[in-house]
Amino acid sequence: MVRNETELEEQISLEDNYNEKVQPVSTIHGFEMYTRALEELINYIPVIAFVREAKEGGAVEFISEKVSEFGYCAKDFYTGKLAYEDIIDPEDAAGALLELQENAREGAYEFSQTYRIRTRKGQVRWVEENTSIFRNEEGRPVYYTGTLKEIEEQ
Repeated sequence: MVRNETELEEQISLEDNYNEKVQPVSTIHGFEMYTRALEELINYIPVIAFVREAKEGGAVEFISEKVSEFGYCAKDFYTGKLAYEDIIDPEDAAGALLELQENAREGAYEFSQTYRIRTRKGQVRWVEENTSIFRNEEGRPVYYTGTLKEIEEQ
């Protein structure tokens, strides 16, 4: 089938109008969509994911909604009502924090440890923490990111 000149001009005109109306997704909008999708994925996996500042009593920047399985609300961490250290069993808190500090001081980029936490109702649960230490250009720790997974009693 041979198109005449008028049909070709109409086709070009339609394509031009289409291209003018279709706008690329903005970088900000794309980032927000990406972040939302990533949070949904993280909240789906069977572990608690976290990001917190790499300093004593550092603010929790992110904690997945799975923390509700221990009776806590993510919002309580974001507002500072709860610190990460607050949920570690008092008998294990000093050792867990010392291990974290030693790994950070010795230049580690990741490590694992096992300790107990207390649920909001006071129950004791064993967890395995897998942590990555993100460092700045000078090598100083900036963020701790990782996961908590409930495990069988030790």
